[in-house]
Amino acid sequence: MSKHALVCFTGGKQINTEIVLTGSKSECNRALIISSLSKGLVKVDNMSNAADTVTLRDILSSISANNPHQQTVDVGPAGTAMRFLTAYLSILPGSFLLTGTEAGTF
Repeated sequence: MSKHALVCFTGGKQINTEIVLTGSKSECNRALIISSLSKGLVKVDNMSNAADTVTLRDILSSISANNPHQQTVDVGPAGTAMRFLTAYLSILPGSFLLTGTEAGTF
C-alpha cells in the first residue's frame, strides 16, 4: 500500500489540520498551487529546494503580490513549473504570456 494518501473534503466547513509532506518536488509543486488558490490560507513547509519548485514558488509569490491583469511569466528552464502554471494562469483574470527556455540553454 502506498504511503501517500488523497484527502478529500466536501461541504463548506473550515478545517484546521496539518498534512506532512515528504519534501518531494512533485508534492511541493502541488501544495504551492493549492496554497495560492487558497489565497494563503494553506501554508506550505518542508519545501523542496529543486529548481522547478523554487521557480514556481517565486512566480506564484510575484503574481500574488502584483495582482496583475496582464503579465509575461518566464519560467526559464523549469518545465514542471510551466506545466502547473499553464493550468493555474488559465483561471486568473487577465492575460498572461507564459515563456521559458529549453533545458540546458541559458
